[in-house]
Amino acid sequence: MAETIRKISLGVIYLGVVVILFSPLLVDNRFFFPFISTKVFLFRLVVEVMLLSYLALNVVSQEYRPRLNWLTAALAVFILIATVSSLVGENFYLSFGGDIERGEGLLLWLHLLAFFLILVGTIRESRAWAALLDISVGVGVLMALFGLGQVLKVSSLLATSGTRVDAALGNPAFFAAYLLFHLAFASYLFTIRKSWFLKGYYLLAALFFAGLIPATQTRGAVLGLVAGVMVAALLLAWTNRENVQIRRLSLGVVILLVLGAGILYAARRQPWVKNSPVLGRLVTISLRERTAETRLATWAAAWGGWREKFFLGYGLENFDTVFNKRFPPIIYEDEGSQVWFDRAHNLIFDRGVTTGIFGLLAFLGFLLYPLYYFLRRGLADPGRRKFAVMMSGLVVAYLIQDLFIFESIVIYLILFFTWAWFAATVLPHWERPRLSFGRGLAVGLLVVYAAALGPLLWKVNLYPAKVNSAAAEALRSNHRDEDFFLIIERFKKAIEPPTYGRQEYRLQFIEFVDQQLQGVGEVVPEVRPVVAYTDQEASKQIAEAPKNAKNLLLVMRHYNYTRDVEPMTRQARLEKALSFYPQLQELTPTRPQIHQEAGYSNLYLYRLMREEGDAASAERYLAAAELNFQKTIELNPKVVESYINLAMLYLNTGENQKLSSLLLEMDRRRVSFRSPNHLRRLLQLSKANNNFSATVIFSRELTVLEPENAAAWIDLALSYAYLGDRQQALLTAERIKAFGDPYIAEAEQFIQNVNRGFYEKR
Repeated sequence: MAETIRKISLGVIYLGVVVILFSPLLVDNRFFFPFISTKVFLFRLVVEVMLLSYLALNVVSQEYRPRLNWLTAALAVFILIATVSSLVGENFYLSFGGDIERGEGLLLWLHLLAFFLILVGTIRESRAWAALLDISVGVGVLMALFGLGQVLKVSSLLATSGTRVDAALGNPAFFAAYLLFHLAFASYLFTIRKSWFLKGYYLLAALFFAGLIPATQTRGAVLGLVAGVMVAALLLAWTNRENVQIRRLSLGVVILLVLGAGILYAARRQPWVKNSPVLGRLVTISLRERTAETRLATWAAAWGGWREKFFLGYGLENFDTVFNKRFPPIIYEDEGSQVWFDRAHNLIFDRGVTTGIFGLLAFLGFLLYPLYYFLRRGLADPGRRKFAVMMSGLVVAYLIQDLFIFESIVIYLILFFTWAWFAATVLPHWERPRLSFGRGLAVGLLVVYAAALGPLLWKVNLYPAKVNSAAAEALRSNHRDEDFFLIIERFKKAIEPPTYGRQEYRLQFIEFVDQQLQGVGEVVPEVRPVVAYTDQEASKQIAEAPKNAKNLLLVMRHYNYTRDVEPMTRQARLEKALSFYPQLQELTPTRPQIHQEAGYSNLYLYRLMREEGDAASAERYLAAAELNFQKTIELNPKVVESYINLAMLYLNTGENQKLSSLLLEMDRRRVSFRSPNHLRRLLQLSKANNNFSATVIFSRELTVLEPENAAAWIDLALSYAYLGDRQQALLTAERIKAFGDPYIAEAEQFIQNVNRGFYEKR
């Protein structure tokens, strides 16, 4: 009986590992954030089942009790510190469950710990690990073929991230890190297999993986690859000092890499480099380059916040608290800028900010201990020297690329799989290699866990997956062709069930309602309950995370967007929007969007007060709006949208002198409004306010950029006519005739109207 349980349990564990190794290939578009959610739900579910089998193994045999070493200790200490930092941090609920986009939090880390302990405790033979590595390399080849298909633009595959290859991971940087591991796996298997056929397969696989890494255009991974190969080559040369052939070959690889990188960088302005999406991006390394500026600004903000909670940090998944408080305005380029960062894109700052210096040191201990062991002992052992050389290169490559990115579920599972391999087969264990506990305790743990497994699977995975799928269904709705109320009901299925992720689902719901109601004015009575329901959900959103700046700005924008849904509540809704501004100024004072949104609220209140004849209130709101819009310019004087908002205010008030000064200021600061989109927007604002002096400016600029734009010439002619400048109106009308019929007849009629003063009377 005991032997049967042992075999079944081991079979389930091995099967679970194989499923996890295959999981990077899986993407289920029925999920919200399918590249992450698919893998997270599957990984956690499989680990929970594997843990039941592992506990059963511990009942029938002491052989599989958890084995402890410095690597296991470092991981356990990191999770303990992360737990404490999360308990005293900003938002424990988020720290525990994580968010949907990343799928992390303590919940994932506990599953990773269980996964690691199960692997180290049950899989200890090198033959078994080699078989699993073979499976992983096979999956890696399938993933690489997927990536090759994207390079070749096979239409039936998932679209890439622009020109960058990401396979089934949704992010090129994650794919690059995944390939780094599999390059090491294939290289290791090449050295231990005797068959020349298999050696050829592993060599081709390694070259395939290495060749695809540049196609991801992930500079950190390419830098890590080069550094890792160079470290491995130098170690190989050092450990084979007496072998001239190996020493020369190894040093030749180093020299070739250095020369290749130097030649490529020297030729960075040549067409064959500059016009290549891959090479052009890889050699674009400058502190003035946009990505570099953003990263450096983010790291500076992270360091400033980390110093305030240096020892324990802010808790897992709470990086955004620091980022919001010290938001670098340089990141905000335009209205479409990605400005909600939840990661520092750097191992040191990500771990330091969220778990403090203690957590960072523990995590670095987990990552670096294998390298320490390989360099101190592995290189001295002739039987393990090649393994130590290759794996040292892998650790270096991984650490370097991790200085420019962050982990995802796929990287975590392959990282923990690899480190468990080291711990099980290479690294020394403590003198008491297994946790000592009696069979009675093992049975008790098994019984308790078996009873809890069903509810655990449902609460942690199946139910959240069901709600996640409901959110994805709502988001896939076609708002143009489908019934508005039907879509609302779909969203309710995602935001009403009490499970983690509800904040993100509710955010999507509020944004959907706002997009549908923005600018429609007063709504029909049937829609008012939806507005009231959305208001309630907005209040819940803030109540659940009162220090989340993104939530506050979302709700502030919601009340601005829906200000006109009912005439009697217009002022109240706008004042409600403004009520969030003081707290936002505390949470994220340097974020231009909060001042911009407050400017809109004050501008709308100014218009309302002007309509109602309340001159004093109108002037007060006008002054506040001007200060708000000026603040956005002060924070980042290079953003054209900030100037356009202030121009909109001056167009509303007819303050042409201030408008002219603003345009001159833009020219002085080399912030150009002279693009077709910006000019059309300014032109429409000018026309809406009957500001014909302004319409002359913007329509004239538009005709310079688009001389064949007949509508722009017509706007220019009409503007001159309304201003009483007959000479310029007539000259412009003659230009309009050049467009041919039917413009000739219309221009003739316009000329007659100008000559008899028709427009000047209006």
